[in-house]
Amino acid sequence: MEILTGVRVLDVGRFIAIPYCGWLLARLGAEVVRVESSRGEFDRYAGLLTPTGQTVLFLSMISGKKSATLNFERGDKAKELFAKLVAKSDVVLENVARDTPERWGLTYEDLCKIKPDIILVHSTAYGSEGPYKDRVGFDPIAQAMSGAMSVSGLDEAPTRTMVPYVDYGTALHAVVGVVSALLHRSKTGKGLKIDVSLLRTALTFATALTEEYRATGRIREPRRIGNRGYWVAFTDLCWTKDGKGILVSAIGPLMRRLLRAMGREDLVSDPRFATDSKAFENRDVLDPIIKEWVASKTRDEIEEIAGELAIPVGPLVDYAEVPDHPQVKAERMLVEAPLSDGSFKMAVPACPIRFSEGVFRDNAAIPRLGEHNEEIWGKLCGLSTQELARLKDEGVI
Repeated sequence: MEILTGVRVLDVGRFIAIPYCGWLLARLGAEVVRVESSRGEFDRYAGLLTPTGQTVLFLSMISGKKSATLNFERGDKAKELFAKLVAKSDVVLENVARDTPERWGLTYEDLCKIKPDIILVHSTAYGSEGPYKDRVGFDPIAQAMSGAMSVSGLDEAPTRTMVPYVDYGTALHAVVGVVSALLHRSKTGKGLKIDVSLLRTALTFATALTEEYRATGRIREPRRIGNRGYWVAFTDLCWTKDGKGILVSAIGPLMRRLLRAMGREDLVSDPRFATDSKAFENRDVLDPIIKEWVASKTRDEIEEIAGELAIPVGPLVDYAEVPDHPQVKAERMLVEAPLSDGSFKMAVPACPIRFSEGVFRDNAAIPRLGEHNEEIWGKLCGLSTQELARLKDEGVI
């Protein structure tokens, strides 16, 4: 049995932070229902489209969920129908903008009137207080505001990370909140509101950067050094004899291990490289020596040496080649996700959390828009076939 079997989650989320939270809860066994308009929300179509007319990101995020349509803008009828579903659910996830929760009846106060022990995840860009609380925002903006972007990239070109780690990190915070709230409810019978934000996540991850100067009195100069690690002996992307990239990360005692592998015992005892800090200060001397050695060998040779001596290295893999990497295959990190009608299939991540027993779900089927309307609004909420037909004609579902 999956850990969250019996928990019903309503996903009224858009783009990544809340949808990924719902995706992970589904992998842990929850029944997750994506609720969106009958037209499909914008996050279905924002980006490069697959033959389905939807993006890979969206299809990945909705895999393993159920799909029900509801047009909240239809007013009271839509709110009444949603209330029926809330009454039979445990968790609501939302990250809709500005005053939308009030208009749609998604505030914690609204939901508690329907189901007093409901758990709500409310996700915003900047938090629920302060001058930015009503602003719209996305992951790259949180990266820029957190200080992390100011030290990423090269020279005068601050660079954001293309993988939206702030979105995914916020989702993980939300999942921890949901699981904690479910435990709290099992003990007290009471629900909770969980408040997460992109900027709070970004700052949480970047605090070591923002406090570095105040705690040590040292400032990063140069401000941006690309893939080279700050304050460590050596971490950087190198190029091998066969023109392939490999990331070498040798810090602390691992640095001495690397130097011995290079046959440079003289550098092991060199006072200029006695500590990570000194090695960093003398990187103009040390780094070219290491990169020259790497460039004298093929990537396979470097990986073999590093594997034998336990030196952390990893190949630079093009994003299009990742699914075929032997480690990805051995760990079954990707699973096949078919569209429910069989017309399309793609790879999506398997559950990234592994347990000692098989308590996660890798049901990765991708539902069609509104595929589960009859199951959700009819069987679960008790509406007849005639009522469903009328609501569809009225544009409510």
